[in-house]
Amino acid sequence: MKTSPCPDCENGQVEVIDTGSVNGSIDTWLASYPKLKTVDCETCGGTGEVTSFAIAAHCHSDCQTVDIEFDAVDWFKQCSASDLKDLIDCDWRGDYPADDVARFFEDSSTAPLFQYVATSGEGFECYVNEDDAIAWLEEHRPELLEQVQEVAIAPSAPSDAAALRWPIWVGLALSLAIAYIIWVAA
Repeated sequence: MKTSPCPDCENGQVEVIDTGSVNGSIDTWLASYPKLKTVDCETCGGTGEVTSFAIAAHCHSDCQTVDIEFDAVDWFKQCSASDLKDLIDCDWRGDYPADDVARFFEDSSTAPLFQYVATSGEGFECYVNEDDAIAWLEEHRPELLEQVQEVAIAPSAPSDAAALRWPIWVGLALSLAIAYIIWVAA
């Protein structure tokens, strides 16, 4: 099979299938020209809209009235190690660092969501595809990924609050001891 550039999005390739030769007069042949058909583009599916993203992300209003898929690659091109660590710490979704990714695109691809949220008073959620992000970072910004991994691996000193906490069983043992003393005294 032969391929040609997608006529809809010009990014992908489509397979061109010959539907057969035309027998008969030149008029019959001209009426059926072109006798080729295309198979849907793998990039846009024949819609002209690119559906494969370098880093897929998805955001929606809380009621899911507005639901948008977008490419988050531009956010990753400019993010700091701190921004990336925060996104990783919130498991790539459902918290302020992920929402910041959607906000980065509020004048472009996520604009309809923010217009809806502004008028409805609802909240929204954003989800970033972790696998896409890691793959892109490994290829395009490996130094940033290394910085974040170094911070994540670095040992941290226990906080003072953690050192002062008693294990639960100590509290339970003290409660039982006090209850026993009260019962014996009564």
